[in-house]
Amino acid sequence: LQLGAVVCVPYISAGRLKSLLVIGHRAAYDWRSDEIELTRALTARLWPAIERAQTEEKLREAEQRFRATFEQAPVGIAHVCPDGRWLLVTRRLCEIPGYSAAELLSRTFQDLTHPADLATDLDFMHRVLAGKMAGYAMEKRYYRQDGSLVWVNLTVSLVRDAAGEPKYFITVIEDITERKQGEEKLRESEERFRSVFESIDEGFCIVEMIFDEANRPVDYRFLQINPVFAQLTGLEDAIGKTARELVPELEEFWFETYGRVALTGEAIRFENGSVPMGRWFDVHASRVGGADSRRGAIIFNNITARKRAEEGQQLLAETSRLLPTSLHVTDRLETVGQLFVKEFADWCMLHLLAAD
Repeated sequence: LQLGAVVCVPYISAGRLKSLLVIGHRAAYDWRSDEIELTRALTARLWPAIERAQTEEKLREAEQRFRATFEQAPVGIAHVCPDGRWLLVTRRLCEIPGYSAAELLSRTFQDLTHPADLATDLDFMHRVLAGKMAGYAMEKRYYRQDGSLVWVNLTVSLVRDAAGEPKYFITVIEDITERKQGEEKLRESEERFRSVFESIDEGFCIVEMIFDEANRPVDYRFLQINPVFAQLTGLEDAIGKTARELVPELEEFWFETYGRVALTGEAIRFENGSVPMGRWFDVHASRVGGADSRRGAIIFNNITARKRAEEGQQLLAETSRLLPTSLHVTDRLETVGQLFVKEFADWCMLHLLAAD
């Protein structure tokens, strides 16, 4: 580049050198003062215009990014006036209540809000406007265009101007109708379960098995019981306590059986008696939860009366079998006494009274 004469004009803004304009001649040249002044004037106009254009381009790019984020967000986003009018709404927000953008912009959020939720929403909004809260979140219901209700999770924050005056709310709205419907179904299911749980004649409890370091079942803790549990078992205030606390001499059979159910997940039905409890039970036990669960559900009946009746019938049958007619009456009485000792007592005394 052949340079005979050059003029360099700097552009300084806010105390910083922002640019440098250089013009020149290939041959030697004596610059006139008016040419230099004109170059300075052009520089003073040119670079601010370029700066404005760069700023506008950055703003356009930022706005495009914002608009893309705004429109493609999986939740509804809106700008809302302090009086409740919608200023800006996204496509997703329009889909939630089923209105077009034009229809929403002609309404207020108060028009869509269920009356039972409106007072709380307005109270929160007024607190934010008064500077008592930075923002708020709540669950509420909107009316859809077809008159049905949609549950939303609402998150709200306020944008203020340079003077601190409210400009608009930024509102994020998430459709949570499915979750709410699931919660309602779960609540109804729990109510039905509770109703059955409270009303059935069978005893019911949920226990958590306790294993030692060798993974052997050593005890179980009662987590839930139904109202007839104490009546059928004789165990009072069982919740939170272990079987060994309540019945220290309880047979190992119960720990081994329930432990096997918890480990294998295989349900079991059985009848068994407990000497220290003085009762017989008809039991159905199954695991609650997945493979890692150590909890079991136990449904049972107290069958002690039935078992004693069966034992009584067996005793009568055995008595009849052991008393052949050929035996002397004394021998018969002795045989009966031996049977009673075997079944019921440590000793037995029989007195034969003289016949009248």
